[in-house]
Amino acid sequence: MRNFVNRISGSQRILAHGQIYPGLHNLEFMERQIQENHPDSWKGYNIAFAAKADDDPNSPMRRWRLDEKVVYPTYELIARHKAAETHVGVGTARHYRKARWLRQTP
Repeated sequence: MRNFVNRISGSQRILAHGQIYPGLHNLEFMERQIQENHPDSWKGYNIAFAAKADDDPNSPMRRWRLDEKVVYPTYELIARHKAAETHVGVGTARHYRKARWLRQTP
């Protein structure tokens, strides 16, 4: 649908979002989104229980913060595939500044 609308309009009118699920053990899902959906941007909220901090399949997902262990590998994957923009819904000014810095890194 996205490609059809953008093609007949002659410009980009529709974008596809990828959903951020941070953590090393969620990278396979993120990669699958890239391969199947070719997202134009990414969206995620750190208040969601969407991060996987360990490799135990029985451990629960948890809320995530902008930390090197859980989130940075996810940003690196996105950056390698050159998604247009990443939006992170964060709750504090300190985290917003860090998220803005991460979006600006190549």
